[in-house]
Amino acid sequence: GDNIPITLPFNDYKTTAKEYIWLMNENIINLRMPDDPNQAVFESTHPDQAGLKYQASGAVVDIANNTIKVDGVPYIVVGDAKIRPDNTQVNIKPGAVIETLKNALMVTDKINEYHSLEDCTLDIKSAYVFKGNGTYQFKVKGLKKQKIVFDEITSLKDEEKKGDIYYTFAEAKIPEERSFKLSSRIDYKGKVNLDSRKQYLIFDGLAKLDLVSKDYIDSKWFKLKDDINPDNVQIDVTAPIGERNDTLTFGISQDMDALELYPTFLFNKRTPLDVNVFNTNGELQFDPATNTYKVGTKERVLGVNDYGELYTLRDDKSSLSTEGAMNLGKYGLVDFKVSGKIDNDLKAKTFDFKNITMAIDFMFDKKLIANMASVLRTSSADNPEIKYTDESIKSVIQLVPKDKMDDVKRMLNQMGYVSERYKGLDKTLLLTNVTMVWDTSTRTIRSVGQIGVAYIGDQYINRMVDGYIEIGIRRSGDYFDLYFETKPQEGGGRQWYYFTYTKGQMRVISADPTFNQGISDAKEKDRTLEDKKTGLIYQYKLAPMLKRNQFVGRM
Repeated sequence: GDNIPITLPFNDYKTTAKEYIWLMNENIINLRMPDDPNQAVFESTHPDQAGLKYQASGAVVDIANNTIKVDGVPYIVVGDAKIRPDNTQVNIKPGAVIETLKNALMVTDKINEYHSLEDCTLDIKSAYVFKGNGTYQFKVKGLKKQKIVFDEITSLKDEEKKGDIYYTFAEAKIPEERSFKLSSRIDYKGKVNLDSRKQYLIFDGLAKLDLVSKDYIDSKWFKLKDDINPDNVQIDVTAPIGERNDTLTFGISQDMDALELYPTFLFNKRTPLDVNVFNTNGELQFDPATNTYKVGTKERVLGVNDYGELYTLRDDKSSLSTEGAMNLGKYGLVDFKVSGKIDNDLKAKTFDFKNITMAIDFMFDKKLIANMASVLRTSSADNPEIKYTDESIKSVIQLVPKDKMDDVKRMLNQMGYVSERYKGLDKTLLLTNVTMVWDTSTRTIRSVGQIGVAYIGDQYINRMVDGYIEIGIRRSGDYFDLYFETKPQEGGGRQWYYFTYTKGQMRVISADPTFNQGISDAKEKDRTLEDKKTGLIYQYKLAPMLKRNQFVGRM
């Protein structure tokens, strides 16, 4: 009849049978299990196996050898793993010893089934503990499956949780000669860990980008410890370190010996003294469909918002672009903030600076600044207004606090101009929509076309104005030149203003004699600023006309 309790003392097991047939001549007993799967269970009674049990459809008990061959076992739950024996068979020896399982399948964890292993050789010790090895098929879009052989698979107690909670852990090593890939263009060597609590494998070793454009830009092996989703590879590169513990960067730097710009993409700067014109880190994402790499904050890379730095390499096109804040020199007590976009053609070695926003703050006579603003505003009234596109707005918001980003975007989209001076935009000069290039003859960054003058001092301008900007980054001291010029005035010539800064000295001259006289008449103490903590000194004074003429002639 149904539900016949069976005790197997030599094997430390118990079960329930619907019927059993004792074949005396063969010294075996055939057990047929109940139709109810909840009753068709083999359960260990061994004190060290913590109630290990599993379903079965039948069994053969060998009385002479005290062994049991259990059939129809769909899987055995051990810890958080579901183990499927080969041919659904389990052999039990005396003392509740389960014969080593070979060619077994395993999924873990038992709820989410994140990971699947095949060709497993496993020793089951209890309801929580097992050890063995197996093979994992790592699937990457567009590539053949890659085998990862985990030589050590085991279950570990989860110390972060109360009670007998176990998880599956496995470790493998991948040598460089395997040519293993995390994606179609990312190579890997080192350790691989499987932690069943995590959805993806954890790679703890070295990765390298296999760049199509490596003739123009290359990358090095870099240290990696991250869980990797092969369908959407994102790697933490907050502080990228090379194979020899060298610091790697994503950016555009200026070689301070050769005075030339060059890009880095998980590569060293040429020398530690080279200046980072643009630099970022955070998350590295690769899109195999477009063969594009992106680096920046997770939000920036995923396009959640436009705030922060973003580095994009279009590998098959041999071009890269950067967006966000940049470093165009250090100017002592002059606050010089710049943001925008740089396009770098890797083959042509050109660098184009687009939608540049500059917020420059410096000590200067307020009345003279107000006079300059009034002249430029009146004289440029017929000039085109600044047009804020999505790209130029993206540049402007980099200079304000992150919590004001949406307010500034809304302001520029609705009003069409900077109607409110948010922190970061409240500087002596606010310039936008500036286009610049890297000039290989002068080794400087210079403007092309008109300059968007949003504000001068406290006065709203919002006009595209003729002029020039040049920036030079040098070991001897960074410098910049600013020049603004109006159209010819009725009954007179052009009005213009020229600023040049280097080594703590701001020299200024204008076409307006009254403006120049105001600078000359100012007492030295009224045009000098000193930071007692740093020892930095700033001073403004009248510039020689020759300096202005030479600059304008060169530009």
